[in-house]
Amino acid sequence: MNEKTVFKRSEMPMMIQLIVVGISGIFLFIFASQLFRAFDNVLPFDTSALTALARFIMFGLLLVALGIVYLNSKKVSYYMTKDSIAVVKGGFGSKNKRIYGLDNVTGMSMGQSFLGTKMNYGWVTVELSMMTSAETIQLTNLENPDKVLKLIREHTNI
Repeated sequence: MNEKTVFKRSEMPMMIQLIVVGISGIFLFIFASQLFRAFDNVLPFDTSALTALARFIMFGLLLVALGIVYLNSKKVSYYMTKDSIAVVKGGFGSKNKRIYGLDNVTGMSMGQSFLGTKMNYGWVTVELSMMTSAETIQLTNLENPDKVLKLIREHTNI
């Protein structure tokens, strides 16, 4: 295996997060509107402009939250070569790549949530031991995590 094998990440966790954030944002939007309606009877001035401003701000915050969830799920990738695992995290115009030698692997495990078992995604935890330190990396939202674990195991001494 001279080329790199890219571990495919599942889109399902991101979709679930987007749905939860979107529904939460809608409830907050409704709550803020109802709160201003309640104050409309108490305050001596018209709060319709203030209500519109609050709705506009809540909608903007909802869009920012949805964007953050989307970008956080898209900026991470994992791949393996014959002797290493790489974790690549990208940001706005930046990239951080960490490469871990497979000869440093001391343990591995795999996990799946309830939805992960139904939709075939999960995570693989790789324990590494270097000369002066130990580190654990978690490869998250992987499609077929059992196959990823098997592939890593084939290239290590474990």
